[in-house]
Amino acid sequence: MGVSRAILGVGYPRNVEQIQRILEQARCLGISLYPISRGMNIGYGEMTPTTDQQLVLNLSRMCAIREFDAENGEIVIEPGVSQKLLSEFLEAQKANYIADMTGASPDASVVGNILEAGFGHTPIGNRRKHVVSMEVVLADGTVLKTSEMPSLGPDLAQLFIQSNFGIVTAIRMPLLPCPETIETFTLSFKSEEKFLLGIERLRELRRNGTLVNLVHVANATRTLMTSSRFPETLDRSHVLSQSEARAILNSRSLVDYGEWTALGALSGFRDEVACRRKRVKKAMRGVATVRFFSTKFLNGLIRVLSHGFFKSIRRLSMVLSSLKSLRELNGIVRGVPSEEPSRNILWRIDDPKRLGLLWYAPVVPATSQDVASLLKVSREVFEKHKFEMPLTLTLISSNKMTGVFSFSFDRLDPEQVRRAHEAYAELSRKTIELGYRPYRAGLLTKFGEVYSPETEDVLNRIKRALDAADTVAPGRYGLSSHR
Repeated sequence: MGVSRAILGVGYPRNVEQIQRILEQARCLGISLYPISRGMNIGYGEMTPTTDQQLVLNLSRMCAIREFDAENGEIVIEPGVSQKLLSEFLEAQKANYIADMTGASPDASVVGNILEAGFGHTPIGNRRKHVVSMEVVLADGTVLKTSEMPSLGPDLAQLFIQSNFGIVTAIRMPLLPCPETIETFTLSFKSEEKFLLGIERLRELRRNGTLVNLVHVANATRTLMTSSRFPETLDRSHVLSQSEARAILNSRSLVDYGEWTALGALSGFRDEVACRRKRVKKAMRGVATVRFFSTKFLNGLIRVLSHGFFKSIRRLSMVLSSLKSLRELNGIVRGVPSEEPSRNILWRIDDPKRLGLLWYAPVVPATSQDVASLLKVSREVFEKHKFEMPLTLTLISSNKMTGVFSFSFDRLDPEQVRRAHEAYAELSRKTIELGYRPYRAGLLTKFGEVYSPETEDVLNRIKRALDAADTVAPGRYGLSSHR
């Protein structure tokens, strides 16, 4: 993020008892701890503490799958459990379940993503809504095990999502029964006008139960940046426009990429999926080009194009690469994590140590008017500060979409860092002024712009009650005992 911190050190506890002992010593010494799960909170701060002189508490060695309830389809996992570990565990168990996966790296923590309110691609999707219960170590060493809903009293588990009220050491979460069939689909919107109309159609399909899985919509710039590195034929200082990104995509494909492309899936019983497929096609008639892909179809086409004759044809070789990327994304919907979405994250940077990346994630009502307003103000910011504007919008519910903008820069170049930070601050301020507040926070978030004074006061009062000495991640999500 282009932000540096001086830290006291890093601790690697293996169990709850070691965390309790570390907390006891931290209280005696008057120091603060900054817990991370696996440290892959990319775009929002990764392992970086909120302030200097904190001890980073790396929970990656707490990687046990404590319990697997095959009868009820629930699992209890620790913060060090990665997407890959969970997927491989279920495969080894020959479980008739899949886990909700995100587009993050296979090495990313499942618990960490849930605590940041991340979301995946299956019908579980909005993960924070589906937490069954948590085990949390509070600042005074108390081990709290929250109730499993439904139960008497408040759902305390939700208190520890996007907060610093304690250190979460385990989460009980649901799994998804393996559906009889899954079909991935893409929607290609040729123009922005069609895309905005498509927002209304997608919202209705979500509302009437046709779309159960989350649908992710990306502009051409995001699609290009996800699928390849910056074109070698262009000067590195050149800022790609949306139309240029689309042209590059179409030069590598047999199908016509639109201004926007949606990726979704239909899962369930075969007759159910067939019925939903017809509804999607009908709703998108005249608005988007609809393409459905089964795993069998993708594997067959990849097998044909992998033949030596076809591989020698440059255009078909590029098509083959695109199909393999689509197969990887198809796997995420089936509970198999993939490196594909993050494979080209470096974009125009060759050295990973120089990679600068800021993500900003506003929530916008799922209406064409609101999305158009978001696009107008964001384009002004990105053009002013000379950055490409990759954007993904996800239909998180029947009436809300979450966006993810990203700024890519060289974090060892002070001028690029300055421009990125200024652009981030301006985008944040202007979208919040429109009423589009972020759903997720990074180190640069100005919480005074996000919380109402009443909300901020209540949250800090809870922090003081649970952690009076500010031992656990002071300032994370804007919360501190001293405010």
